[in-house]
Amino acid sequence: MTKSAALALVLAFGLSGCGVARTASPLAVKPAALTVKAKGPADVVRAIKVSAIAMIGYADKDHDAKLSPAEALSVGYNDKMFAPLDANKDGFLTEAEITSDTAINTVWMPLMGFMGQMFGGLDANKDGAITRKELDTPNFKVTATPWQTAPEADIVDKGFAFSDRNADGGLDQEERVTFLAYFVEHGYKLNISIHG
Repeated sequence: MTKSAALALVLAFGLSGCGVARTASPLAVKPAALTVKAKGPADVVRAIKVSAIAMIGYADKDHDAKLSPAEALSVGYNDKMFAPLDANKDGFLTEAEITSDTAINTVWMPLMGFMGQMFGGLDANKDGAITRKELDTPNFKVTATPWQTAPEADIVDKGFAFSDRNADGGLDQEERVTFLAYFVEHGYKLNISIHG
């Protein structure tokens, strides 16, 4: 049996005051917020919100500062994601709804936890750490989101080097949080297929 998980943290909506102007493409320049490695939930939340700035600019085609179901679907928000995020049930997603504490705790953090668990399937030698070599598999793919304006060919190497805090050549469970946050903040999605 094959279990596939397309793990795309394509998160929505910006956050005023996070240091990136809405008129500029935040992914054309490296986000200033990414100077401290993710050490826990607060850093993951920051990465989600920084990434969100670029996504809303891409998906909000009618520039009304909210996403209709069609706009949300264009960036991967299906009905199962849309409904729990639409807090006021008006049929639109706003920046405040997507970045609320409730959304972070009930949608985004569980998704990050699921993604972290999926990484375990890439640990070929089952030693608890994922090496750079173990990421060189057809089961792991990094792709730029449509709103990523300057895709980098060596993004996996950069993300790995940034995330391997103890420089031991492997990503432990804690370092995987940094790794996931790095890609989210830089406008990439991760696709992991686990066969079992």
